[in-house]
Amino acid sequence: MIVIVLHLIFIALIFGLPFTLIQILHRRYKVGYPLLVVGGMTFSLSLFIRTALLWVLQNGPFLNSPLIGSTIIGLVISFTDIGARAFGYARLARSTVYRPQAMLIGIGHALPELSFVGLWVIWVVLGLAKQGAAPVDLSEVGGNAFGEMISTLAPLGLHITLSWMVLQTFLRNEASWIFQAILWCAMVIGTEELLVRGSTQPEILTGLWWGLVTVINLVIFWRIKPPFVWETPSEDQGSTVT
Repeated sequence: MIVIVLHLIFIALIFGLPFTLIQILHRRYKVGYPLLVVGGMTFSLSLFIRTALLWVLQNGPFLNSPLIGSTIIGLVISFTDIGARAFGYARLARSTVYRPQAMLIGIGHALPELSFVGLWVIWVVLGLAKQGAAPVDLSEVGGNAFGEMISTLAPLGLHITLSWMVLQTFLRNEASWIFQAILWCAMVIGTEELLVRGSTQPEILTGLWWGLVTVINLVIFWRIKPPFVWETPSEDQGSTVT
């Protein structure tokens, strides 16, 4: 029973956390929902490109090494992810200048992965409810479940922070921001991959890593001061995507 309860809490967090943030941004700052679509489109673009690149590299000798392979995977994902975000700002959301708008794009970038995991967990819960959960070690289940929750939900904060960092490239006309975003993303993803490859209990280690990453993301996010003071737009301006 405890396993089913933990999975239900997981489902509530996966769907509830982004939905709550979306509603706060929309109601308080009048940020338009179409920016979510921009985030989803840039995620789809980055996913397609990185999947193709990793497929080409999968038979190479370097990916077999935990350290070198993790570094390569981190760099491939970061370059494609940040490049897709930059494309989104340059072509799909050129009027984006405020932090709440960047946050909504970041949430849209994270939603496809969260939705996929959420649907998978729902399927697992239905299977457990139908077959009945076997007795388990509660301490082990609790530790693994907590680690999986953190490692699944924490990337939402990373996506929001990266969207805000990439936007600085266009707001301040400084290319260094995009390289900082690439470096930070590569470090986060590469370290996670290394922990997964080199540990017998990756759930706990990756959960701790993502907990640390979340704290760092919060510091980065709030230390990057917005160059423009938020002005509540009208209804038609709030959903502008050009």
